[in-house]
Amino acid sequence: ENILSHLPQGRTYMLLGKSGVGKSILLYKLIDLYLRNKMPCIYIAYDEYPAQIRTSMRNFIRDLDASEDRGLLNFVDCYSGLSGMKSQEKISIGLPGDVNDLNLKITDLISSPRAEGAVKVFLDSATSMFIHCPTDTVLKFLMILSAKAKSRKGSFFFTLGEGAVSVSYAATELASK
Repeated sequence: ENILSHLPQGRTYMLLGKSGVGKSILLYKLIDLYLRNKMPCIYIAYDEYPAQIRTSMRNFIRDLDASEDRGLLNFVDCYSGLSGMKSQEKISIGLPGDVNDLNLKITDLISSPRAEGAVKVFLDSATSMFIHCPTDTVLKFLMILSAKAKSRKGSFFFTLGEGAVSVSYAATELASK
């Protein structure tokens, strides 16, 4: 519970690591803590179907369904389009590389009246974005998303697998904007 007091508001956090080290689980635990404190969260699903993510999240997040029903937790499906399947989510993008559409949908969620307070945005995983978009496009998107979350005194968390992009390049670019 005390971890929240050590995570300043209005920041961007990159969780970097090899596959299987627990980056997603850490996101789930953070989401649980924020939801228990009535802070709105947006989860951008880039690596799995949201239904699969919910199954995993149920082990870590209390009252997942109630949080969604109250509008405290919103999923954005960026994965279903890969398989050509119609998303079952309220919010989705058709093509994983369509960062413009994703940007607009996230903007709508962040500025929604239901998203009062410091919105927390979680992207799991930014690694997949580099498959669909040029590096500069992804970094620009991450910077824009970070700025939007910060404008609401929120925070932006994203995971990144080792080797997806030069970490020093990504950190330098994100810090300079």
